Amino acid sequence: MDTDEKGFIVAAVKELFGCINEGQVHLLEDRVPQTVAEVKAVRFDDAGEPIYETIGPLVRALARAIVEHREWEERKAKSPVHEFLGDPVVVNDDILKDRASRGSFSPLAFELYKETVKVLSVCSHAYFARQAPS
Repeated sequence: MDTDEKGFIVAAVKELFGCINEGQVHLLEDRVPQTVAEVKAVRFDDAGEPIYETIGPLVRALARAIVEHREWEERKAKSPVHEFLGDPVVVNDDILKDRASRGSFSPLAFELYKETVKVLSVCSHAYFARQAPS
């Protein structure tokens, strides 16, 4: 592995630990015990830099995901396309359980269909751009 890649991994792991310390990333030991064990195994030098040799593959993958997510958020903030898309439809365990208890997924499906139409419209350029005020 070249020094640029090692430098990226060390910086990404440092960012990951920053996110963990700030409460932006929560690792649940009962759900991802191997990842938690690898995170606990990371050691730091006197300058507070992660020691590359102590960074396991699961931590590397998680750190890359954090960096990629932040880069995606930055691109999203700068992209005019996202003003047409709006907020994504949230689908999580709580929403799925609620829909299952009500016995109907139709309202959720309808919202997902609407979101899909927006994405397809933007991808096909079939939308009306807002004109700047004169």
